[in-house]
Amino acid sequence: MSEAAGSPTGVAFTDGARGIRPWLGGVALGTAGFAAATEYVASEHFRILEPVVTLTPVILASILATLAIGLHVVFFTTVPHRIAQLRDPTVWGLLAAAPGTFVVAGIAVATRVGPEQAATVAVTVGLAAVLCAAVIAAAMIAAIFTSPRTSVPKITGACFIPGTVLMLAPILASRESAKMLDVHQSLLVELPVGCFFLGFLVFIVIASLFVANLIRHGVPPERARPGLVILTSPLSVAGVAIVSITAIDSDPLGDGQYVVAHAASAVLLGLASCWFLGCYLPIVRVVVHPAKYTPLWWSFVFPLAAFATAWLVAGRNSGVVVVTVVGLLVWVALLGLLIWVSSVALLMQGHVTSAEATVATGLEQ
Repeated sequence: MSEAAGSPTGVAFTDGARGIRPWLGGVALGTAGFAAATEYVASEHFRILEPVVTLTPVILASILATLAIGLHVVFFTTVPHRIAQLRDPTVWGLLAAAPGTFVVAGIAVATRVGPEQAATVAVTVGLAAVLCAAVIAAAMIAAIFTSPRTSVPKITGACFIPGTVLMLAPILASRESAKMLDVHQSLLVELPVGCFFLGFLVFIVIASLFVANLIRHGVPPERARPGLVILTSPLSVAGVAIVSITAIDSDPLGDGQYVVAHAASAVLLGLASCWFLGCYLPIVRVVVHPAKYTPLWWSFVFPLAAFATAWLVAGRNSGVVVVTVVGLLVWVALLGLLIWVSSVALLMQGHVTSAEATVATGLEQ
């Protein structure tokens, strides 16, 4: 990073971004995952849980919206040398993810507050999506065309968060928006679909740059593995989002197209599962038997959250109880793993969050 970008305000913002970024994406995934995990239980067995199921995603969404707005206000009003700062993937990854989480927040609220308020929320979401696209474009241009010709933009695991979060929009919208189609059809149907395609496009661009870096520069396995694992998150989310789009369509697709959508969802989810296991098992082994490569906690908690959310939504859309049960089991495993790495593992292995571990992962640089 340039000397200009090293100003005290810029350094403080970068340090804050490094700590906030994984939690921002995690809360967005948690909003979708909690909604999917509790819907089956509340609707089929425990009606008393319905207020909790309705209000909790709204509360999480409100937190997301507040964080997203606050981060951009702070960055664009107080941080000097913004273009130089945008060359840092820590900064532009956070700024690109924040509007995406706002999209998820807005749609989560719009599908629960009723038709009267849904239009206002959805319009706000649309503006946030435009802001998201603008920030991503500006960051990519700054990173690619203003970097020295002898280097390439650094693609880290955090760069996959914006696309993944945007692709959550149809998943959240598919639950209640069908009841509002007669009032706000264009907003509550076309907007989530547009967010999905924007997120998928961002994912393709970032994934292409990431793979190109691996091919051209021979990135060592200990540096490539976190990014490869996180690559499974958008694949899992995209698979179930395809089926979710058919669920919110006011004019249901024909049988042939619906079968194609389910088949595409199954293929993406299956590919993500195989890829996930192939990358995840070595990480689990390294956590149990510490070696030179020590993954930071969010490099495996984040993709596991997306994977669990994908299975839960796939079970809801398909109506297959076994798939829902698998998703619930993965979600419980995620909570247990998060508790473990947040408490016991940190006490047993003090180096998990140390500078040495940070350098080894290649994620937090």
